[in-house]
Parts: sequence; C-alpha cells; structure tokens
Amino acid sequence: MESQAFSPATFSLSAVDLLPPEDSDDDEATQESNARLARYAQVARLVDVEDIIECVCATLKESTQLRWLVEDALDDPHPDVTRPKVHVNKLLKMGRAVLEAVAIAVDEQVSLLAVTHGED
Repeated sequence: MESQAFSPATFSLSAVDLLPPEDSDDDEATQESNARLARYAQVARLVDVEDIIECVCATLKESTQLRWLVEDALDDPHPDVTRPKVHVNKLLKMGRAVLEAVAIAVDEQVSLLAVTHGED
C-alpha cells in the first residue's frame, strides 16, 4: 500500500521544466517578431529627442495631474523649494502620465518615420 503523505517534489516543477522548448528560437513567428523589434529600435534611433520633448510637453499641458501639482503649489507654496512636499501617490501618477506621454510620442514618431521610409 502506498503512503498517503503529501510529497511536494511530485507536484513541483523543476528548473528544467521552466525553460522554453529549444525549437522556439527557430519558430518563424518569433523570428519575424524579433526582426520587427530590431527594425523598430533602428528607426527609433533616427527620432529627434527635441521632437519627443515637445510632444510630451504639449501632452502634459492638458494633464490633470500636472494641473493639480501647479494649482496645489499656488494654493500652498512650498516654503523650502529644495524639498517640496507632495504625497508620493500624486508623484507616481504624474510619473506614469509622463511615461505614457513619452511612450506614445516615441511610437507615433517611429511609426511616422517607418511609413515615410516605406518600411512598414
């Protein structure tokens, strides 16, 4: 009669089980995806940083998070300008808005360049 004790080893994955199959590198879809990402990165290097900054600033002009930070600073000025105080969650939201604006601006510029150069 078999033991009825629970054995974690029988239900656990080994490190080898977590590796992707070896033939995944040869997969046609994976190669195509890698080629697209490489081309995207190559075209992204052609984008002017100043153009991205202008796009991001134009987008952030309409950001409610930025408006809140400015209005809050006007209503309650920070006495020590080297250490302004604001709740961390507000800063995280603002940082997220900036990151999204940057990602969208870069994607738009890269897509525009790819279409202009007939690579898309």
